[in-house]
Amino acid sequence: MVRRFKKGFTLAELLIVVAIIAVLVAISIPIFNSQLEKSRRAVDLHTARTIESILANAVNDGTIQFPSKMNNSSNYSVFVAIARDKNNFPLDYITKYNIDPKNDTLFCGADKSVVINNVTSTNWDKYQTEVENLLINSGLNINSLKVTSKSANNGGWDWIIVNVGYVKKVGLVTRIYSGEANKNGDASLNLGNTNIEKLINRQ
Repeated sequence: MVRRFKKGFTLAELLIVVAIIAVLVAISIPIFNSQLEKSRRAVDLHTARTIESILANAVNDGTIQFPSKMNNSSNYSVFVAIARDKNNFPLDYITKYNIDPKNDTLFCGADKSVVINNVTSTNWDKYQTEVENLLINSGLNINSLKVTSKSANNGGWDWIIVNVGYVKKVGLVTRIYSGEANKNGDASLNLGNTNIEKLINRQ
C-alpha cells in the first residue's frame, strides 16, 4: 500500500506571499486615503454652494437688506464660516476677535447695519442667529455643518467662508474662499490665494 503525502507550502513560499500582500496593501492605502479626501472635499464644496445659494436668495427676496445709503467707500456683507473645529477658524477670528462659533464649527455673521429678517446687525463679529435661522429654514442641519477635509497642507482647507454682499466699486457679489488655520480670513487677503475661489458679480 503506497502512502501519499500532500505537499504543503514551504516557509519561503509563505513569506513571499505575505510580502506580496504587504506591498499591495502599502500601495492601496494611500490611494484609498486620497479618494476619501477627494470625497470629503466634494462634500465641503456642496455645503458651501448650498449656503451661498441660501444667502443669495435671501438678498434677492429682501430677507437680507443692506444699508440704503451705500457708497463706494463702504463694504457690507453677510457671511457664514465653517471650520473643522474651533481651533481651525481663521487666525484673526480666534486671536483678535475672539469669536464664539456654534458647535465649535459654525459662525454666522453680518456687517454692522445689515438687516436680516428685520433684525439689524450691531457688529460683524457677533454671532447672528437670524443668519443661522435662514440656514435652518432652508433645510440645513447646522449641527453637522463643518469642514470635513483633513489637510490644509495637502490641497485641502481648515476653513471655508461663504460671503454675500456689496463690494465698493464692484456691486453685489457672492464669494466662496478657503484657507489655513494660521491665516487670516479677510476676503481681500484670500481672493487670488485660495484653492476654493468663486467670485460672482451679481450687479
